[in-house]
Amino acid sequence: MITVAIPIKELVPHLNDVRGRINDIKLTYPGLISMVLVETEGTLPEARLSLVARAETPFILNLDADTIIPIEYPQAALKLFQRHSGLGAVAIDYAPHPQGHPAFGASLMPTLLMRRLYDWKSIRESGACECQHMWRKLAKEGWLIAWLPMHAEHKR
Repeated sequence: MITVAIPIKELVPHLNDVRGRINDIKLTYPGLISMVLVETEGTLPEARLSLVARAETPFILNLDADTIIPIEYPQAALKLFQRHSGLGAVAIDYAPHPQGHPAFGASLMPTLLMRRLYDWKSIRESGACECQHMWRKLAKEGWLIAWLPMHAEHKR
């Protein structure tokens, strides 16, 4: 049901911790995560585009390689999608240094919507961070963004 997409631009010392958390989620919620894709080629946006193109599930979990998500986050996010048809993304913020807005590097979206909206060229041109740019694109099309009251541990 979910593809986890992890773009990497350089060797990240926390990747084993990230993979360990994904394994914990798989054990806790069998069948929830069906694919884990890691891409190291190109820039982070190019890697993310490649991952999204290869995803074969209805949902994609955008996950930065230095981000440890709560075990219950993907399941809670999917429940929100089941209850709200106008939902375009479910995200959480980081800890110990919150951004003050939902993080794109810890967000769950429908794969087809992600494929259609993710465009790094327009992100660069906008001057906004990736998170804010993607949330603006979703909002402009009328999609809602849910922000769950939990935090991803940002290891950097």
